[in-house]
Amino acid sequence: YNPANMPLAPIYHIETMFGYVPGQNTFMYGGAIADGVSSKLAMGLGFYAYHGNEERDRSGYDLRVALGYALTERIGVGLSGRYVKLLSDVENENGERIGPSIRAFTLDAAIRVTAFEGLQIAALGYNLIRTHSPIAPLLVGGSISYSYKQVFSLSVDALADFIGQGQGG
Repeated sequence: YNPANMPLAPIYHIETMFGYVPGQNTFMYGGAIADGVSSKLAMGLGFYAYHGNEERDRSGYDLRVALGYALTERIGVGLSGRYVKLLSDVENENGERIGPSIRAFTLDAAIRVTAFEGLQIAALGYNLIRTHSPIAPLLVGGSISYSYKQVFSLSVDALADFIGQGQGG
């Protein structure tokens, strides 16, 4: 979720995920793969699907392609192009979907700076291309973390949601 981290950690990463909400027959699954080793331009690909029911009655997926580049050994930048399709499964008497839905392309961006050994600072922007959906609002935030060897770690994260009234739908 922070593409600026990829070029600063020289690893191959593969993950898979499955989740289930008991009693609601709601589940989600997906996976991701990232390469921060093969070139200076790190790349990742992720796919997550969601099948809801009852209170979470919507289904769809989130597909993302992320690129990250290390400007220096201490500064990484990244962009993620995303296509999100999450549609309400609730219909009115005319067969029209009701409730929040989204079918949109959007863009995320990030920067990460290692100010000095142990201190990380990041700035993030999600859904920078307006989606017109409360499911994927414009989010801007950041984090600061400090770690002392492997003994102590402290971090603070903040995220602001910039969706306004009348922007849903």
